[in-house]
Amino acid sequence: MERFCVNSGLAICTSFLLILFIIPSCTYDSLEFQPDCTGEIELELIEVQASSCNQNAGSIKVAVNNSTDPDLSFSIDGVNFQPEGEFTALPAGTYTITATSNGCEETLDVQVENAAGLNASIAGVVPADCGGTNGSIEIAVENANGAVEYKLDNGTPQSSNVFNGLAPGTYTLSISDDAGCEVSLEATINSKVEFANIELIINSSCAISGCHAGNVSPDFRVKDNILNNANRIKARTSARSMPPSSSSVSLTTEEIESISCWVNDGAQG
Repeated sequence: MERFCVNSGLAICTSFLLILFIIPSCTYDSLEFQPDCTGEIELELIEVQASSCNQNAGSIKVAVNNSTDPDLSFSIDGVNFQPEGEFTALPAGTYTITATSNGCEETLDVQVENAAGLNASIAGVVPADCGGTNGSIEIAVENANGAVEYKLDNGTPQSSNVFNGLAPGTYTLSISDDAGCEVSLEATINSKVEFANIELIINSSCAISGCHAGNVSPDFRVKDNILNNANRIKARTSARSMPPSSSSVSLTTEEIESISCWVNDGAQG
């Protein structure tokens, strides 16, 4: 059989049959550097002042004692930030306080109660399947005056304290009694996606030769690198730019949805 040889230090010979080996490549898919936020922010609750029915008399005071960042800021709505960790003129309800420092973020859930009258809390949350609507929320009440009504987001009020048929997500619940006293709560229904499933998807599709397996930053063989880049992984996989087309690897729609659900749940490891 006739052979062709090329000499480049070693003779590499091949027959008429050319076998092409394609090595997945995604060298342009390097993600931006993410700061290590471990222990960066220790958000502490200092004081909570109760409110009263139909009044905005409550307050919350928090602090971060381990940061010297001059740009440290706080928010009670995740949108508007201020340099002080004190929030006043609050009605009864649950609030998520956010602190940001040096590119890192930490949150703390705080409940402002009514000093006298109706109070409510989340009694239980049942997770839903990713993409499903089989989650539920149960509410517990105390010191109600007469009948109690429960409303989910902008839906129709109901007498039952349980809401069924819910998809993963965050919901606002309004609870009121015959005296007109009202409490607003937030509850989050997570999906049933576990990190082990996400790690398997990443390891088989992204932490491969030519991609995030040590030669492209970050190395997704390292668990913390997956956790620290969760939002970017969601954005890239949802846009189908990771893995890139040059890698000859692609994710299924179900795998992309699982990553999205996991990140929406808080990207826990």
